[in-house]
Parts: sequence; C-alpha cells; structure tokens
Amino acid sequence: VRKETGKEFKNLPPKKKCKYTGGSHRVSPVDGGKSKFVLRCVPDCLAIVALSLIVEQKALVRAIGFGTLIEMKYDWLKKKLCEWLVDNVDTERSVLRVHGWELEPNATSFVQIIGISDGGIQVEVEGDMYEIAGYLDRFEAITFALFSLGSMLCPPGGVHISSSLLFALNDLKRTSSRNWASFCFGKLMQGITRYIEEKLGYIGDCLLYL
Repeated sequence: VRKETGKEFKNLPPKKKCKYTGGSHRVSPVDGGKSKFVLRCVPDCLAIVALSLIVEQKALVRAIGFGTLIEMKYDWLKKKLCEWLVDNVDTERSVLRVHGWELEPNATSFVQIIGISDGGIQVEVEGDMYEIAGYLDRFEAITFALFSLGSMLCPPGGVHISSSLLFALNDLKRTSSRNWASFCFGKLMQGITRYIEEKLGYIGDCLLYL
C-alpha cells in the first residue's frame, strides 16, 4: 500500500502536491523545540489514496460504510497542537480541558467529526489467520478500509498495520454495520492513556478527532 501511495503522489500535479507537502505558498511553522512524540495519524496520506480511486472503487468503499472518508478534506496534523491537546486530556475522567472548558469526547461526537458510524455489531479483531489469507488481493474495498484504519482511524504505535484488523473486514455485508466509531474512539483513549502512563515516545490512533 505504501508503494502505491508513493506512486500516486509522484503522479499528482504540482498544485495538488503542494496541498500535502506545504508547497511554496504555504510555509510550515518552525518547531521551536524537540517534539514530545511521533505522530502515527497521517490523514494526508489517506487523502492521496482516496484521490486515486476510480468510480467503481468508490462505490465499493461506500458500500462497506467508509464512503465519508473519500469526501473529507484532509490536511497534515499540526504536531504542537496535537501535543497540547493530548496534554490536556484527563484520561481518568475522560474529559478534554480547553481554555477553562471541559469537553467530553465520546463515540457520538467521533461519528459527527470523523464520519464513520456505529452499526450495532462489535468490531472483532481475533480469529483464524488462514480465514483472511488473500483478502487484500481479492477485495479492493478491504484494502482501502484497512489503509484507512492503519493510517488515520486507529493507526498503531509501531510502523506496521496489524493484520488482525482484517477479521473485522472479513464479511463485506456486515462491515458497514460494525461499531467503528466506538472501536476507534476506544483505541484513541487507550493510546493516550498508554502514552501518559508509560511515557512513550510515540502516539497512534486518531488524533485528527481531537
């Protein structure tokens, strides 16, 4: 998937490349100090993949409930802002403190902001690996969904996308009915809690939501 993303990026017109790299008309802010953590959430990479989809592929993606991700306007995440937001999350009380206000992040607002929904079926990430062998080669919609999860919705702390996510995508007819918002929101709060308690040098999951 990374190779395909690189190819698509190289083929983009200069103006569109500027949208994702900063370009001459957009200067990235200077980082005044060492970053506290490495971001794994890269919505700009997902945008490049979404631009490469043809009409038929977009229809397949919409059919499994990930269609809103194609239409969203993505940008690179501002690292300093993400650090400030994470520092102001009270994981014990599940609130985000912003200028004297206390906001309560939850799966419902995750639906409103990110666009994926809860369909009522729990997201399963365990099973027999032999059952999911070859899925990515046979189903383009699954490839996009997996990349969406691994790059923006619930990216891992490491550099590899977990193949266990394929268990939640193994039935295309039920994929759109799974509780994606609750799953991804839960992963985000778990990731922030681990980052704070274990003093990690990285943070995954959907910081775009914050």
